[in-house]
Amino acid sequence: MPINLLNALGGEASSFARSPHQFPAQLALTSGGFGRFRLFHRQAVAITDLEFVRDVLIRKADVFKRSRAARVMRIALGDGLLTTDAELWQPARQWFEPSFRRASLANVVPEITKIIALELDQWERHSRYTHGEIQLVPLLEALVAKLTSRILFAVDWSDEALIGFQKLVNDALRQSGSLLRSPVALPTWWPGSIAGQLSTTGHKLDRLLARVLESSEGDALNSDIVQRFRESQTGSRCPFTSKRWLNELKTLAVAAFETSTTTLTWTLDLLARHPHVRDELMSEIDHVIGRSVPEQQSLSGLSFSQLVLMESMRLWPAVYNLVREAGQAFNLGNYSISQGTLVYVSIYGLHRNPALWHQPECFSPNRFADHSAGLPGYLPFAIGPHSCLGRHLALLQMQCIIIMVLQRFQICAVGDGPVEPTSCVTLRPRSSPVLNLVPRN
Repeated sequence: MPINLLNALGGEASSFARSPHQFPAQLALTSGGFGRFRLFHRQAVAITDLEFVRDVLIRKADVFKRSRAARVMRIALGDGLLTTDAELWQPARQWFEPSFRRASLANVVPEITKIIALELDQWERHSRYTHGEIQLVPLLEALVAKLTSRILFAVDWSDEALIGFQKLVNDALRQSGSLLRSPVALPTWWPGSIAGQLSTTGHKLDRLLARVLESSEGDALNSDIVQRFRESQTGSRCPFTSKRWLNELKTLAVAAFETSTTTLTWTLDLLARHPHVRDELMSEIDHVIGRSVPEQQSLSGLSFSQLVLMESMRLWPAVYNLVREAGQAFNLGNYSISQGTLVYVSIYGLHRNPALWHQPECFSPNRFADHSAGLPGYLPFAIGPHSCLGRHLALLQMQCIIIMVLQRFQICAVGDGPVEPTSCVTLRPRSSPVLNLVPRN
């Protein structure tokens, strides 16, 4: 089919597919915060106007439903917090929320730091054989997978199970991305279809995570999530069937693993490429805790590490678009939206909006030093009823990892070229950054 005819039929689909994070951002930012486009037969809009964003995600959240992206992820994850709405979503959110409150996480810091210390021993041994150079992504994936199994589920997976989990999550994201880019999707039962491959990946995750529900190890770590599963087996008011429990475990595991790994990759690479920021953070760590293991109380005194994470998530938000589908005709300001329109809330665009941020392309953690007036336009964990459930745990783990890496190593970038992003389900580096690790004396 000629390219011009394909473009005519697809609308802006080819431009969108080339850069799903940049295209909606540029369209909205150059159109006053609201831009229309078409993806094959679907009408779509991209928004970066803050009032429109609040309408879609907070004030009228019941009007805007999960989009095709959720339906694609449902093939692998089933009905869970990331793939359901309203009556299916709300009981799960209410059941899990107490387990992820900041106060509920106070007891897990020693276990988090223990796991990190053991993995960093492996980093050091590995770097000796590579003359100090490391591929960052594989090492972070191994570390975050281990944290996921122990902190979320209180089980010790074997090395084989951990590697299997990492592969399955990467397979699920790759297959989901391929399916989302395809205008026509063959059904799961069609031999060799992408949907069928994604369904198979989901079943493999089922078999791996079913062991969590069968395990009796959870009591040893006082895991709130595991305890809530135990409660559900004793006739409590838990709203879940066994299958729904498994779906929620898959959802929590995949979301925690992917977003934390991606954010940590960007953050450590940014620190390695900005020595003045890295040195300022190392100075804070040396002054506040030295080589001591981070504790819950000391983390609050390491404020610059928090600013570094915030700025990394501003520049490279793991979730770069929030996509909703209008369940009915609706007006956003003076703009009319018909039922079925896809609404792209461009987090990437909001985070790089020059009207909201001074020099938005620059890595400058101190821009967050005074946020007493709030952070309008900053949505790394979304806002509204569907905001990220695990944000406190994610930030806690990531802060501990960054601090402990810089306690142990001086990190430097290998090569001068910037790491290029690729937008799949999340905004990942196109290839793993290579860092040089020098143990600190």
